[in-house]
Amino acid sequence: SGSGCPMVVPLILIAVVVGVAVRLASDDHTLPRWHMGLVALAFVSTVAWLDLIGNEFVALLTSLGHMTKITKTQQGTNLLGITVLAWANSIGDFVADTAVAKAGSPRMGISSVFGSPLLTACLGVGVATAIAAASAPGQAIKTNVEETLKDIIVSFSFLAGSLLMSLGFIIYNKFVVPRKYAYALIGLYAFFITIQCMETVGVITY
Repeated sequence: SGSGCPMVVPLILIAVVVGVAVRLASDDHTLPRWHMGLVALAFVSTVAWLDLIGNEFVALLTSLGHMTKITKTQQGTNLLGITVLAWANSIGDFVADTAVAKAGSPRMGISSVFGSPLLTACLGVGVATAIAAASAPGQAIKTNVEETLKDIIVSFSFLAGSLLMSLGFIIYNKFVVPRKYAYALIGLYAFFITIQCMETVGVITY
């Protein structure tokens, strides 16, 4: 009701109480016994925030699509998917991997660059497919990718080319990655986005 207490108020009070208790029961020199619990809580909190931000971003994109009437066409939907929505899905990984690399663990950051999309592709598609198929006739779903099959082929071609290029270059260069290769990868992505956007708006066809 309008006179009721907002849900955020008791949550903030609980967070303040817990924060003060942790501060008083710990110091700056020794790790508390509940250190791993705090790490796990931080991980869960990060996932929850990223999920919340992602959901709000998707809702914002949907609203903008309806307002601009972009999502009324297949081309407009594809354009939003390969640009803004893809960037929104990747911004969390980008920030986290960059922070890890700057903190002095570049190997961990690079490993996450390849591991995170693999987890998203396998687990995300797998869970979504399992949920959709559970309520579908015959425990199977029918996909409709005929209209976007060429876009999928081109996207996977660029992805495979990028991975193979990185594998070959890193091995050839004895596992030393110079800055100029980073520029090459950025250029490859810019070329991919340009090609996809031009095809989506009808400038080129394939």
